Amino acid sequence: MRLPGLATGAARLNVNCDDQQGRVPWTRYGRSLTMSKKRPQFEVSAVSVFWRSPSNEVPQVSRVLIVDDESSCLERARAQLASMSNLKISVTTSASTALRHVEQHPATLVVTDLHMPEMDGMQLLAAVRAASPLAPVIVMTAHGSEQVAVEALMAGASGYVSKRMLDQQLVPIVQKVLNSVAARNGRQRLEQVLDFTETRFVFGNENELAQSIIGYLQEKASRLLRFSDNELLRIGLALDEAITNAIYHGNLEVGSELRESGRSGSGEYHALADQRRSQPPFDGRKVYVIGRVSSEAFECVVRDEGRGFRVDAVPDPIAEENLERPSGRGLLLIRQFMDEVRHNDIANEITMVKRAGNVQ
Repeated sequence: MRLPGLATGAARLNVNCDDQQGRVPWTRYGRSLTMSKKRPQFEVSAVSVFWRSPSNEVPQVSRVLIVDDESSCLERARAQLASMSNLKISVTTSASTALRHVEQHPATLVVTDLHMPEMDGMQLLAAVRAASPLAPVIVMTAHGSEQVAVEALMAGASGYVSKRMLDQQLVPIVQKVLNSVAARNGRQRLEQVLDFTETRFVFGNENELAQSIIGYLQEKASRLLRFSDNELLRIGLALDEAITNAIYHGNLEVGSELRESGRSGSGEYHALADQRRSQPPFDGRKVYVIGRVSSEAFECVVRDEGRGFRVDAVPDPIAEENLERPSGRGLLLIRQFMDEVRHNDIANEITMVKRAGNVQ
């Protein structure tokens, strides 16, 4: 997959992948990779992320609205926040005016008193969250209102500050909330300029991880390529067939003939697979899954460490004499669901490509 004109970013990306015993973090820095931990059966071996260099950006100006029916407290809070840069500060003594402001400027950070005659802070918090779920709310509490502040946090407030400690606490709390908002917005902007991502999984012959890996790759593909739900489903089915084939037919060398009519009921197929999972040389073999997503296509490579097979020897599953045979059905589905399918020389590696815009 040729990707011209890419710039390597210097940002740090952290991604967690679940295994059976906990969360395994891995981190990618530009072109160098550091692994924090390895598991015997599951290892994220490499991740590459590239994005287009964005144009010079003007620093974002954050809107803050202070709401309090006491003018003295209102001005005191305004004076504290005036020391912060890149803030557009508005004030009002009316909760209804505050709500109209949020409706016009949905990303506003609201700093509100809890006790007001027209609409108290809890009611305003609920109204703000209904009108603009992304607007954070910080509540100001008077002495004796600590329990109400806890209730506000449970109702969705992003923080609270005691009016007695307004001079010491307001600026740090507002800064902390704005930093969190900036991180969220930065992640969204980063995804907008993301141009290419590659993820490589290495795991053993236990197929419990397959669905997690498939879901992860589907999510990556959906972000860059905007595939429909139906196309993501078909991609997932193709990946499932490829990974299943790699485990059972590739690494464990269990033939499809054991699943054919008259023998499948005995469980011979799965019994042999379970037996070989703990026998050499089968037990040491790995499955390698590489997912690459660009703005042009999704590509997945699945490789096993088995002896391979002859692709031209796989029975045609739609031929009348093969309709009841399981052999070849997985490869048929893969070819139907993906735009391009190819194997390496010994066919222990399959590459599947789904191109953007080629939606069925």
